[in-house]
Amino acid sequence: GPTGLLYDRHWAIVNAKGTALTQKRAPRLSQIHPRIDLKKGVLTLNSPGIDPLTIPLKAVPTAPPSAAAGGGAIASTASAS
Repeated sequence: GPTGLLYDRHWAIVNAKGTALTQKRAPRLSQIHPRIDLKKGVLTLNSPGIDPLTIPLKAVPTAPPSAAAGGGAIASTASAS
């Protein structure tokens, strides 16, 4: 976008209570490598020892998937259109 990277801050890793995690409190977040494929319209997260997680970029889930490590999930911070 005009003030930052495309899709920057559109997603958050959240715990089981829905609270966004930060790298300060969860240093293992530094091991997550995001990849955006604009042609396929997906965000893929890779991290050692965990199967890749692929999420549609247009998705705004009502209940975030719970496939992330530690019982957390991925949640969109974008508002529904």
